[in-house]
Amino acid sequence: MKVSQKPWFHRLGLLVLLFVVGSVSGAACGRDKKQTAEQVDRVKLAIADPGIYRVTVDELRDAGLDLTDLEAQRPALTTGGQSIPYLIDSDAIIFYGAAADSRFANVKSYIVATDAEGVLMRQANAVSSDGPEVKAVHQTIHLEENRFYDPRAIQPGVEEVWFWETIRNLGASNQFELTVMVPDVVENAAADLRVNLYGATYDNGVDGDHTFDLIVNGQKVETVQWDGQTHFTADVVIPSGVLRAGDNTIVIDNSAEGATLLDIMLLNWLELTYEMPTAAFADAIEFTDVSGVVTLEANDLVVLDIADPNAPVRISSSVIGDTDTFAVTDVMRITAADSRALKQPAAMEPLLPTTWREAANQADLLIVTTAALAPELEPLVAAREAEGITTSVVPVEEIYDAFGYGDPSPDAINAFVTYAVAQWESPAPAYLLLVGDATTDTRGYLAQRPDNPIEPPANIVPSPLIAVSHSGETVSDARLADVDGDLMPDLAVGRWPVADANEVRDLVSRTLAYENGVSADTALFTMDGTSSEFSSFTSRLLEEATFSAGGATLLDGPTAQTVADNWNDGAWLISYVGHGSLDLWGKDEVFSAEQVSAIADDAVAPIVLQFTCLSGQFAHPETESLSEALIKHESGPVLLVAATSLTLSSHQEPFAVALLQALQDPSVERIGDALQRAKASLNPADNPGLQEISDTFGLLGDPSAKIVRPGSSQSAAVGN
Repeated sequence: MKVSQKPWFHRLGLLVLLFVVGSVSGAACGRDKKQTAEQVDRVKLAIADPGIYRVTVDELRDAGLDLTDLEAQRPALTTGGQSIPYLIDSDAIIFYGAAADSRFANVKSYIVATDAEGVLMRQANAVSSDGPEVKAVHQTIHLEENRFYDPRAIQPGVEEVWFWETIRNLGASNQFELTVMVPDVVENAAADLRVNLYGATYDNGVDGDHTFDLIVNGQKVETVQWDGQTHFTADVVIPSGVLRAGDNTIVIDNSAEGATLLDIMLLNWLELTYEMPTAAFADAIEFTDVSGVVTLEANDLVVLDIADPNAPVRISSSVIGDTDTFAVTDVMRITAADSRALKQPAAMEPLLPTTWREAANQADLLIVTTAALAPELEPLVAAREAEGITTSVVPVEEIYDAFGYGDPSPDAINAFVTYAVAQWESPAPAYLLLVGDATTDTRGYLAQRPDNPIEPPANIVPSPLIAVSHSGETVSDARLADVDGDLMPDLAVGRWPVADANEVRDLVSRTLAYENGVSADTALFTMDGTSSEFSSFTSRLLEEATFSAGGATLLDGPTAQTVADNWNDGAWLISYVGHGSLDLWGKDEVFSAEQVSAIADDAVAPIVLQFTCLSGQFAHPETESLSEALIKHESGPVLLVAATSLTLSSHQEPFAVALLQALQDPSVERIGDALQRAKASLNPADNPGLQEISDTFGLLGDPSAKIVRPGSSQSAAVGN
């Protein structure tokens, strides 16, 4: 078993957990200044909000970076691997920090490093008095709350799937109202209001499915209409004199004359742009599209042109008393802050030491988890090593720092896997086990809801989000193992959707017990009796089976109790074909998450194959899937194949047949090898629907686990 330079628990104190779960509070930086951090050459800064930041040498030293002379040492500042120019202000660096642009984190990592030379910010030409005096600038207030998730809204180039409010017209008025505080506004000036929505309904017989009145401070400013199930942004002019300083009321009224019955819209965000007098400047401002000379009353003002946020330019100013004057053009995007408004990072921590970029590494099995959960995997690692399966347990926090520039994302995990396959000693890894839960609520929005906050699953080991045909968006662990860019997994992937050490310990124990147990002699085939397509699908599976006489039992449209009774009688393999949903087999409840408790304590753990929709969606933020309920049950199965999406039976069938054939082949020793053989048999180029089968049908379980089938030897196999 390969590990990094130091034990996990010695390094755990260095971790910023916000990088694991993708969220951060507005707390002050890093660690207690009385502590002395271990000296390192790279420190990451967590930037939660866009703005101008100031970080001192003392703060960096407390985080572990030994800087004594900024001018001489000139450390590098980067984000995402790109160099960011900065200013040196005595014993501090000043830089522009951009907002997080990843769906997997509420912060963006900036890295300060002494092992490379930084770039100082360029300064524009000296201030000019030429040009008109700018007395007002445009300000924008962005209003958005992410209260619910609708993956069906994803469209090519549009990843907006979190929404604020559902607005319906059901024959009665449905209004959405909010109050917006505007600090100051130029009197009798017009304003702009942009409203972004998604049309959730569509009527082919109606031209203009969605209609609403936009009302500001009691005055209707426009009736907005658009057509189709699509994203739409209304850009409305608020007449002069309507907007006022102080509180303003905005109403979206779906009872507009001519509105379609059953019109349903999902509100995403609003943006209010208005003119503010420059005299109303407090301590920070951002604006664009003006030319002339700006004068602000300020204290040690820093003015930057952030037309390119990664290459800001300092704008020189002329200081007279308590005012700063500087010249701008309409191609600039200006952000300015005085000393009172310079921001601080939400956290500062050393980048973790790691050895995963060393070519001398080698592993057949990669286990990606957290430093906290890793120790519980020791018995599994020992068992695999005894079988000749070399194993590396890799803390995901180290992956983020070594392959993701400090930011948490599935891309960092994929970059690590790709590197291990290409650069490590051969043989290359064949199996990837992800130990940790994931969620589609990647930024923790549900916990922030003001009306009904809930704690979603932690995004411990995040899964890629992909667009799919019938359910909009879902997760795909298979994409983490695509190392050559063909969208097909090059390693066998499995996941344990667990949240704590007890759950890891339980699955380690039960997986090893399964492998060393005695197989039942029977396979159980279950199908939804509501459609002939499910009958023909199941018949095909039975035809492909090579079981001895009496080696298979067929249940056609059974009750949940019948399924539980046959399950408890013993089966080495259980399959289901038919309708399904997140926590249910069949429209008439062939089996559901509620029936999992009916599995007997002494039941044989079968391999469970679910050729249905959604029952393997381990990342739903509010509902536990049937597969999760099964794998976490104390006497449940430890190997389950299921889908995270809606797919068609006609696309599932070739995969199902190939998988069943592989599971019966004695030369295929491990469940991951069977899964890889089945996916390799698909040809998405001939049938694009098969790509979604490869993407969304995955394994909950250890892909390196041995298949326990009738008549198989339980002695440990050597090699892959």
